[in-house]
Amino acid sequence: MGRTTEVTWFGTVFRPRFNDHAFVPPTRTGNVIELAVPAWGDSGGNHATYDSFRSGTVKETAELYRGGTLLASGWGYVQAEVPSLKGTYRLVHTGSREATAEFPYSTSTRTEWTFTSAAPHSAQEPEQLPLVQLDYNLPTSADGKATRNATLLVMPVHLAGAPPAALQTRKMELSYNDGATWTTAPLTGRGNGNGNVSTVLKAPKAAQYVTTRVQARDTRGNTITQTVVRAAGIVR
Repeated sequence: MGRTTEVTWFGTVFRPRFNDHAFVPPTRTGNVIELAVPAWGDSGGNHATYDSFRSGTVKETAELYRGGTLLASGWGYVQAEVPSLKGTYRLVHTGSREATAEFPYSTSTRTEWTFTSAAPHSAQEPEQLPLVQLDYNLPTSADGKATRNATLLVMPVHLAGAPPAALQTRKMELSYNDGATWTTAPLTGRGNGNGNVSTVLKAPKAAQYVTTRVQARDTRGNTITQTVVRAAGIVR
């Protein structure tokens, strides 16, 4: 079988995704927020992937804002001292990589989180930030290609230790031309209480890839909007 099969976890979508095993999890200690974004994590909750799959050209930025003020920026890591009072923050991560024969997918991503945070009760103990994550499941062949009418499942989740709150997937958009045009996808599963929704792809015969853009939130007002260019291939 070809080199493509060396990349595991097919059927998932590679994108920025924190989890409980992240190198620097999204936390606040006293008045310091610190995090490192795993740029190409797979849909499994136990993988926080920083590897760009041997791509020759990789670009990545992470920016942390409070209101309209930029607090910190970096390649994929940010640390900032913030006010003790409760406030709303915005974390924007972008990543791009050159497609390779081994892994031609997830060539560009943009993820924007908003979340609220105030000084923890303990100034010494790190507190988990309530960033909503997105998990995906899309059945594919061994080379990462889905059928034109495959079912895409999206599952918003919280990290362990985040304050309890109900989750909702608000909108899913799909593109079959790398984001040049978008179609709002009809969602099945709304109102199930956990935010999980699914949609059936309707890829044109000429489509080679599907690009996704998903918006989700929780009842505490924390949100995520995530775009994955070439999230998967399409069988032709």
